[in-house]
Amino acid sequence: MVRKLRRVLTIFLCVFCFGVMRVEAAPIDLTRESSLTCQYQYDNILLRNTGISIYSVATVDEDGNYTLKDELKNSGVSLEIDNASLWQEASEELYHYIEKNGISYLNKLMTDQEGKVTFSDLTPGLYLIVTDGKELGDYIYSSSPSLVSIPLLDDMSNEYIYDVSVNIKTEVSEKPDDVTPPNTMDYYFIDALLFLIFLIVSIVLISYILKMKEKGKEK
Repeated sequence: MVRKLRRVLTIFLCVFCFGVMRVEAAPIDLTRESSLTCQYQYDNILLRNTGISIYSVATVDEDGNYTLKDELKNSGVSLEIDNASLWQEASEELYHYIEKNGISYLNKLMTDQEGKVTFSDLTPGLYLIVTDGKELGDYIYSSSPSLVSIPLLDDMSNEYIYDVSVNIKTEVSEKPDDVTPPNTMDYYFIDALLFLIFLIVSIVLISYILKMKEKGKEK
């Protein structure tokens, strides 16, 4: 009975240790050449010839900890986040700070005929993706800024992926109706016409009042 119990415990410890070894991924290779491929489309509509920019916003260490770039340290954004909605909030705050302070993008490319673009020669870190809007027919296609990490950890193999591919979350809205602004000259013409009418009416009234006064004196 004791021998059987020892065997069971031995097998359990082996399986447990093997599982722990599977969970712990190797350190991130900070010198590994990486790439980022973005697919920009809405349903089956490929958004071709549309600009996509990327900004390098943070470095990463071997354990996957991020540090904001020097030019973004005063943005007030924290990268200690474990919630998807907070990541989106951080993306928008970073982009707002970047626009406000005129920080240049790392690279900007146009999507190909498949609505795809690939940024090569990247290093591990955290990147901000910003897309241009696209007008097609009566609709406008756009996407909010988003953060993506290089590399990504593959849960199945427990290995890091340095050539990352993402599908950009795209929204669509109807194009507003074109409203032709009124010509400024029209306002000037209307004002002049009203003034002329007022002047004529005033002259007529004054003439009438004067004539009535003269008739009163004659009586």
